[in-house]
Amino acid sequence: MPIFSNLVDLVARQNWASNGVDCYVVERDPNDPGTVVRVAAPIVTYEIKPGKALNVDPTFRLSRQCAQRLADALWFHGFRPSEAAGSAGALAQAEAHIKSLKATNESLLALLKTRPSA
Repeated sequence: MPIFSNLVDLVARQNWASNGVDCYVVERDPNDPGTVVRVAAPIVTYEIKPGKALNVDPTFRLSRQCAQRLADALWFHGFRPSEAAGSAGALAQAEAHIKSLKATNESLLALLKTRPSA
């Protein structure tokens, strides 16, 4: 099974009616990457015998670049990783701490400048 090239892409679009995201696997024109020339059909599943799930090819593989574009598209539509829910707060705390350290550093430097040399 080939890895998706730069010409094959995943496109994500917000679908308000279904309260979800529609995902499309598309192939782009090599001479005009903005033009979609093919689109994959919906996925069809089939039954497998118990214990055989690891012996089948994956539904599809993504190059790292394509996976990043999918993550970026989902982020654009407001989706965030579940475990990163508190990261915005943690980042704000870190930024406040850095600001405090900078202020302390500036105060100490100001004191050193006013101190008479020995």
